[in-house]
Amino acid sequence: MSKYYFTARSPTGELFKGYHKCSDEKELKQYLKETDYSLVRFRKKHDFFTIEASRHIKLKDLLILLEKWSMMIRSGLNFTEAVRISIDSFHNKKLCKVLKELHLELTKGKSLSLILQSFKDYFPSYFLMMMSVAEKSGNMQEVLKELIKYYRFEDRFKKDVVQALFYPCILTIFAVVIIGVLIYFIIPTFEKIFIEMNVTLPNLTKVLLIGCAFLRNNLIYLIGLGLIIFILSSLFQRTKKGKYFKDY
Repeated sequence: MSKYYFTARSPTGELFKGYHKCSDEKELKQYLKETDYSLVRFRKKHDFFTIEASRHIKLKDLLILLEKWSMMIRSGLNFTEAVRISIDSFHNKKLCKVLKELHLELTKGKSLSLILQSFKDYFPSYFLMMMSVAEKSGNMQEVLKELIKYYRFEDRFKKDVVQALFYPCILTIFAVVIIGVLIYFIIPTFEKIFIEMNVTLPNLTKVLLIGCAFLRNNLIYLIGLGLIIFILSSLFQRTKKGKYFKDY
């Protein structure tokens, strides 16, 4: 998928600029048609191999934001006013900037679903979809309730996964330490004893000693190679092609 920058015209004749990730011009027109906007012009950005830094808002901040919006709308405020009030509730500069831009576009009377597409790098796709549903159905309070329930479950699930992985990680670290002690201290000691005693060793033992010697002599290079592979893999996953392979 490519990123298309476009200028669209609203039903009232007002121009709106944004971008959308899609396969081709036909899909872009269909997306705008669904939001009652007509395409004026567009430009395809050829950045298939461009590395993109993650700008997603943290789950914790998103959950707090949704709870604040729900509380304010329940008290009788409209969504635009709820967005304005929530700006000063966060110390996260990135989130505050997004909320300010969102409020500015809302005060211009633009469609919420179309505005949020400009912030799709910051908000999860499920959030964007549900907010579009809220706008079309006019039932913002119920949609916010569902979003809060969903992201609370996701937050709890992530914490449970971290807790479940903690013990195996500790065991893995201990195993690596023990193997390191064996390779660097225990096995070399036995190797010296075997040499002094001029013992004929089984082939399996010889392979073990040769393997340990190789690891001792080339450990720095192996660690360096592992780091290079890890860094290149991380950078590749942040490219368009890398994200495609990761998802599919």
